Amino acid sequence: MAKKIRKQAGRLYFSQNDIIRPLGGFLLVAGLVWFYVGFSYASYIGPCIMVPVGLVLFIVGSSRHISDNDMTGECEHLLEGYDKAVTDMEDYDRMVLKQPADVATTAYSFGEGAAFFKKAKAGAVISDILVRSHFFFTKEALLVCARRVSLTNMDVESGTGFTDVGGRFAFADMGACRIEENTGTVILTNSKKPATVHRCELIIEGKDGAGELLRLPVGNNMDMSNLCEAVNRLI
Repeated sequence: MAKKIRKQAGRLYFSQNDIIRPLGGFLLVAGLVWFYVGFSYASYIGPCIMVPVGLVLFIVGSSRHISDNDMTGECEHLLEGYDKAVTDMEDYDRMVLKQPADVATTAYSFGEGAAFFKKAKAGAVISDILVRSHFFFTKEALLVCARRVSLTNMDVESGTGFTDVGGRFAFADMGACRIEENTGTVILTNSKKPATVHRCELIIEGKDGAGELLRLPVGNNMDMSNLCEAVNRLI
């Protein structure tokens, strides 16, 4: 079971350097091995110091450590029901089209507001801003439900640390829908080393130079490309 994340403990998640746990584990194991295979007086004194120190370091490190699964579990709680404004509509089946099909996506934001960065599993760089979006088509408009979660400020108990964005975007008001991809550099919070990130954002532009109607970080995949193509056909 994932541990409960205290309010703003997400900052520790990005700044933690996971060296205490493995160091404690190494001292604990090494001390025990030395005690059982050693034949000198040192093999008694050394383990008597190493084992308790290693055990304390391992316990302290484990209690303070926040894993990827811990953060994912907390995020999922705050993301529950983010698209209910559309899916719970009484006339959902009549209004929302089956084709083009609805599209959901989740992505980290590396733009404005993102301040903490780290390398997670498989070496992927993540930020402290996670955005999940769900796009629905009607005959006249694109319905967008998106939730922006701040990993460093989220608090499941009080239900804070997120912002809902989106709305109804009429095709008659749109000029274009496109995917913008950029590559940039961020500074990892725990190591202070630079890392390359790839940003992918969905942009909906207004008609006749009206500017951007919507900009959201999205996954870089065929679903989003197909979404843009479908929107541009309906404009």
